[in-house]
Amino acid sequence: MTRPNGTSRAARPLLVIATVCALLIATAIVALTTYVARVRDGREAALAAIRASGAPVSVEELVAELPRGDPRTMDWALAFEELPDPAWLGRAPEEGQSVEAFLAEAREAGASAQDEALLREWLECLDAEPEAMDLARFWDEDDQTLRRDLPSPADVTPCQIAAIRNAAWLSPQLLEHARLAEHLGPVDARGELERMLAQVPEGELDELFPRSTNGQLGAVRCLSNAAVIASLERRPDEALHLLELAFHAAGLWRGQPRLIEHLKYVVAVGVAGEGLERILADLPEDAGLSRIEAFYEAFDPRAELRQALVGERAIFDRVFQKLRDGEIPLEELGGRAPGRAFGSSLADLVVDVNQAAYLELMELALAECAKPRFDPTRQADARVQERLEATWTSSLVSAFVPKIGNAHAEALYGEVHRDFALAALRAHRDGLAAARAELTARLDPFSGAPYRTRVDPDGTLVLWSVGEDGEDEGGQLESSDDVVWRYRPRR
Repeated sequence: MTRPNGTSRAARPLLVIATVCALLIATAIVALTTYVARVRDGREAALAAIRASGAPVSVEELVAELPRGDPRTMDWALAFEELPDPAWLGRAPEEGQSVEAFLAEAREAGASAQDEALLREWLECLDAEPEAMDLARFWDEDDQTLRRDLPSPADVTPCQIAAIRNAAWLSPQLLEHARLAEHLGPVDARGELERMLAQVPEGELDELFPRSTNGQLGAVRCLSNAAVIASLERRPDEALHLLELAFHAAGLWRGQPRLIEHLKYVVAVGVAGEGLERILADLPEDAGLSRIEAFYEAFDPRAELRQALVGERAIFDRVFQKLRDGEIPLEELGGRAPGRAFGSSLADLVVDVNQAAYLELMELALAECAKPRFDPTRQADARVQERLEATWTSSLVSAFVPKIGNAHAEALYGEVHRDFALAALRAHRDGLAAARAELTARLDPFSGAPYRTRVDPDGTLVLWSVGEDGEDEGGQLESSDDVVWRYRPRR
């Protein structure tokens, strides 16, 4: 039987199902369209906010802001004149071979007169003062640096200096790695980014980033160690010259628009500062320390960190553009990102979702890293994780966004070392009381309270910060997470 409207009783359920399905599809389309619009509006709003702040949005805008032909250069060959050939350090004759035969063999293999003299001194000390040649007495294996409790120039013996010289170059391939810096030429962030832009990568994310510099940290550590050795040998003018070279080498990487280069810069300044801490008390009262003091006064790790994050955000804009244009396979984004085989509209949506999340999280990173006080609970990192888990973002975005707590902590450690170095320089010039008064007026970024100071019975000024864990452990060098600087008055 057929109803007046022509619909059979049997067909009616199918019509209802079809109507419901149509409504569901229409609702889904509306919801998806709304979601797409919201995502793209959010992305565009984030980009507009960046432009309004005056920061570069794209890598092309970043390049336009960087100076052309950075004038900061360094004569690496001159800087390394003082350093020994690592091939001959700590070597000894084979069993049954005489010292003279061993030295003759070294000369034939290319050892210089300086290398031969150092070898002869080393061998004579091994025979005359074997107990003085225990390198562990002078080298901190955990931190891979010279120990802080080295003898003073007034107390050190020639054999101890020989041991310290060998300990200073014990780090694997330290000198070889440092010499890579000789081939760098001028540091040129703009030129490196222009080179990157000129390339047409074919499916390789690595080609979208500037090459990382090599040799920087090794070069700075070598120069810092050489300054310590020159000081022990009572060559204060040469020690100060080498130390200035160490700071100059570290400063070559100032203002780099990438986070990894910024972190290397902060660590390099810390390595140069280790040399300053070890030799400052042994420099003459009238030593010209104005260049090093000016370096520290201009050293602003948090501002440098912001510059690096802003630069990195602009560089990653190119990554997202290449993904959107199909020049980089979308599968590079990780397991939750469908390829373009699923349709260009869906693929574009995936890129938009990921870029919107990235821009939001980078704003969070910038805001957190601008704070003068460290958050030991690392709430910003927890918020990043929550944001990534709550939305359809890829595993690669997780890699794009920096570990905010780590980056912030490194910048604040840089500020602590700067404050301690300036206080030690003040103590060297004006006495301990003036340095303590100046430092205790500043706040420890890891506690919000004034820095801690004390003067030990031997007259050593001890400066310390509670460090990342927020626990005051009395400024002890051993078994402590405190950040400590020790200045012993001139003898």
